[in-house]
Amino acid sequence: MGSRTSLQGNIYHLNEADPKDVLELLVSYGITGTDYDVYTVDEYANIPTDGLNFTEWDMRCGTANEVASDLVELDVTFMLWEDPAQEWLGELHMHHPTLGVFAAQCDADGNALMQDYMLKRLMGESVVWASIVARADRLLGVTYQKKFAKLVNDEKVST
Repeated sequence: MGSRTSLQGNIYHLNEADPKDVLELLVSYGITGTDYDVYTVDEYANIPTDGLNFTEWDMRCGTANEVASDLVELDVTFMLWEDPAQEWLGELHMHHPTLGVFAAQCDADGNALMQDYMLKRLMGESVVWASIVARADRLLGVTYQKKFAKLVNDEKVST
């Protein structure tokens, strides 16, 4: 038996995806909802403005990457991550129609991590602080989080 970890995420918008297809995809990986709810097609068809979150506590390590690839193929707007396990960091995956795909290593709360070599390279490439901040935002997925916050505040996905 391989290493196990937990997987969490949020579906923000289905775009053109069929709610039934999204539900079937997630269920095929063993993702059924939260500790309190098992989601149905109706819940995916009527996603609340703050998104539809899910949590599974016992998943095979690497599942986040597979689920993310399949959700991107359906063009779903989402954020998901799997927690660090043993000596490995977690994986964070995000997708937004105007930003594309984002993937990074993360902590147990789904926060993207920037390793020291990335920061050193970033600081060596730029002399303007605003440029460093903008690049760090991209490396850490802050740009995606801002777009998701706009969705939660009931703005259009394409903005």
